[in-house]
Amino acid sequence: MGRNFLICLLMSLMFTFFLSCSNIRAMSLMAIGNYEYIRGDYQGAISTYYNLVDDKHGAAWGYYNLGIVYYSLGEYESSLRMFSYAKRDNDFFLNFNINYNEGIIYYNQGLYRKAEMAFKEALRINPASYNAKYNLELAIIKKRTIPDDLNNLSVNRSQNFIENNENFLRYIEGLERVLWVTSVEEKTVSSREDW
Repeated sequence: MGRNFLICLLMSLMFTFFLSCSNIRAMSLMAIGNYEYIRGDYQGAISTYYNLVDDKHGAAWGYYNLGIVYYSLGEYESSLRMFSYAKRDNDFFLNFNINYNEGIIYYNQGLYRKAEMAFKEALRINPASYNAKYNLELAIIKKRTIPDDLNNLSVNRSQNFIENNENFLRYIEGLERVLWVTSVEEKTVSSREDW
């Protein structure tokens, strides 16, 4: 009994020693975070990736993975911030993925010029990427079809314009009141049916 206890204790100490090694620890944290992300446990993935950020060897990949999770949650600004923290000079694969994903985010936000620049940077790193080439073409086409100078748009702000806008806002407020009242009535009706 005592011998088994000592063997288990020795094995746990060896396991702890191996996990304390930075590369193994970083790799295991990344694998755990990726598993949680795939399962849809974004909160757990974020927590794990922040632990990975504390490790100096895995910090860049931790920030990159945090950017991916934030993008999946629709938090584009946070995602771009994490990508900016993750940029490193010596990891071409990581830098390509960062630039490519920044291009996707900018494109989805309608910032086609920034998307074009991000895709060009990704192609500078990896010229063989078909997806980056395709998305660069889409960004260029969108950039050309959308007018760059929005200051040229003029709106006639006469008295009629202001009155029409105020009437429109009152109309929207009325619709919202109806929706709120309807949703409250639906909730009370459904609770009676449950009994």
